[in-house]
Amino acid sequence: MRNDVSKLSREQHLSQAQMFAICTKGDGEFYESLRIKREVFPFMRNDDISRTAIEDPLICFYAESLLRKHKRIQIKNVISNKMRELGRLLLIIRSATGTNTFFDAMKPEMFDHFVTATRVISGYDSETRTFKAGSLALHMGTSLKQVCDIATKLVIKKSNVLSYDNQESTLKEIKWLRNLIQNHWNSEISSLALKNLNEKRHEKPTFLPLTSDVIKFHKYVKEEANDAKNNLLRENKQKFEYKRLSECVLALTLLLNRKRIGEIQYLTVDRYNHSIPQTTQEEFLLTLSSVERKLTSAFKRVITPGKGSKPVPILFSKDMQNSIELLLRLRNLNISQENQYLFANPNTDTSALSGYHTIRKLAERSGVVDKTLFTSNRLRKQIATILQVLNITETEFEQIAKFMGHTKDTHASFYR
Repeated sequence: MRNDVSKLSREQHLSQAQMFAICTKGDGEFYESLRIKREVFPFMRNDDISRTAIEDPLICFYAESLLRKHKRIQIKNVISNKMRELGRLLLIIRSATGTNTFFDAMKPEMFDHFVTATRVISGYDSETRTFKAGSLALHMGTSLKQVCDIATKLVIKKSNVLSYDNQESTLKEIKWLRNLIQNHWNSEISSLALKNLNEKRHEKPTFLPLTSDVIKFHKYVKEEANDAKNNLLRENKQKFEYKRLSECVLALTLLLNRKRIGEIQYLTVDRYNHSIPQTTQEEFLLTLSSVERKLTSAFKRVITPGKGSKPVPILFSKDMQNSIELLLRLRNLNISQENQYLFANPNTDTSALSGYHTIRKLAERSGVVDKTLFTSNRLRKQIATILQVLNITETEFEQIAKFMGHTKDTHASFYR
């Protein structure tokens, strides 16, 4: 039924079929008004959980409100997970009570069923009083309160998507349910889940990549980048070599900066090319050593929005800049014009390379001791651990924390 089939290079056919089947039966206008239909539904797995979540209007409104609040592209994965969590919850409540929709369950007498269903999906063991997924149990209370708020908003606005008999009594029931969650979720679920999470964190040792492995990984990636660059200049299997060089530069950028992988993966070409005008301020330059002055001219500094919309600097060395210049020069031959990302995936029109899978693949090929330790989070922890042995001042410590995109307290309590 589509006219643009020729433009599509890769799709999730089962997910597309599921979305088409659900969104064209009766409620087509409702789904057409939602951004999540275009930005979240196509990436959701084709199964009963996703189907239940997509078919439920209240879950869809909740997901839509989350999408409006955020602008980062990776939020679609978070929203998909949130929808699936609520879908799993609804499936269990439906099997126990026969309740058809999430809105029908917005009653105070359903509180115990919400508690029981949360324990089931988070793998609660009544004998040991432990959770397999403590974090899921912990944040489910917050999700349910947000769903109550969305339901209240829709009833006040008299939305024709939800069906109810009396507005006042419906609002009162939602308010009472939210009150129960607000005051009693802690004693039923959260307190135990938090204790369980803390115990697991203390019992589980923290494994970090060895410095020798990081050096080995860096050496291998640099050699691969040089080889890919030479092959590109000879135009040998250009698309393959283009992707190979992009993956290597992405990995080298992560190793140098130790940023969260999304902050590098979703960097756009426009942001990389954007130059910040600098005025020569002699009083600041005089305070720098000769080595520091050399470093200021050796690196390109790019600012990108990080977690919580904090400005996060990313540094690029001269070698990395040369590789990126080559990628940009050959970009029109390998990347779709619609793709805005610096580290774009040549096989898609709108996607960036997956940083997680790229690092894992290169780590496996480089022959490091344990490739599973090469993630952006563990590399951040490794550099934070090494910094402890250096005699740095409080100001330098604060600058490092800012460079890594978090606060001094977060650096000390989580990463270090």
